[in-house]
Amino acid sequence: MKEQQVDKELINNANKSSEKDTKAKPGDHSTKRISLQVTSSMHKKFKEIALEQEETMNSLIVFVLKRYLKEIEDLKIKNEKLRQRLKR
Repeated sequence: MKEQQVDKELINNANKSSEKDTKAKPGDHSTKRISLQVTSSMHKKFKEIALEQEETMNSLIVFVLKRYLKEIEDLKIKNEKLRQRLKR
């Protein structure tokens, strides 16, 4: 189960960040709700992790989505830097 365990500090930081994200920004008026279809086994795993970490399933999913979006953004930045170097 250690492989599935999520770092509680990272989740707490994501939750704090989520609270900031819910405040209105220019062009961003509110939070949005989405519906996901996941397998029963995936749902069960998220539920187990949430219970172990004393977090909600929502906070875990938001954490995972934010991490993914950050990884994508980081890759874009790395690719752009590489393109700039190749142009030289």
